[in-house]
Amino acid sequence: MKRYTATFRCPNEAGGELRRSFDRYLYGSLPVYALGEDAAPEPGLWQVELGSDARQREVRRALESFGEQAGLGLVRLSWGWSLSRAEPEGCDRAVPPPVHRQYQVRLRPVFLSLGVYLSGLLIWGWVLAFGLNNFALLWPALVLTVGWSFALTRVGGAFTFVSRLEIDEEGLEAGYWLPPWARLLDWREVDCLLLRPAGGGCQVNGAGKRLELPLRLLAGREESRELLRAIVCRAGLVLAEDKPMGGATYRRPDVA
Repeated sequence: MKRYTATFRCPNEAGGELRRSFDRYLYGSLPVYALGEDAAPEPGLWQVELGSDARQREVRRALESFGEQAGLGLVRLSWGWSLSRAEPEGCDRAVPPPVHRQYQVRLRPVFLSLGVYLSGLLIWGWVLAFGLNNFALLWPALVLTVGWSFALTRVGGAFTFVSRLEIDEEGLEAGYWLPPWARLLDWREVDCLLLRPAGGGCQVNGAGKRLELPLRLLAGREESRELLRAIVCRAGLVLAEDKPMGGATYRRPDVA
């Protein structure tokens, strides 16, 4: 579900009746939605958190239509829930993320990944050569193949060819085993982070660049969450969408 914070300009004081009419309107306008907290940050403004499966332009169209009916003006529609701040990997000002850290990919998991991948190719070759016409060999081959496919979802990060990652005040730099040897993204350029499920790493986008980062290989199981939080906080991202099967999307609040 995608998360938004809508800001309206209202001539009258915002209250419970406004929220109830907003709820009733969305019930007939959006396929799936949920409301978070609402507040009046200053006189004449009303903010409300909204979650929806609809696309951003559909949500904006529904909000503008509601504003016309209720005598409100939509000031802006931002990603994330800015009122409750109840989001994973949120930025804690009391415990800031590390300013300068360097992470190195450990070679042992990489070699394990390559071994799993090559063994899977051998299994497929064995099935094609001997198992198709032999029922006794076909079932063990199929079981091994299914196990190989599940293993690939865990170790696929090894094939991003990232060798190291360095983060500092300016941005993040990824080093590679092959050309291009390095790629740099300033924090002001980062506008989106796609977190993959089941420890599949993340993809950082911005300024036409894309960095595939195998978090578990760079920082291990325990530190990978801290690394993710550092990227989210330094780039000023918020949780924009959480996926039902795992994973999430983080964006800058003002990105269209």
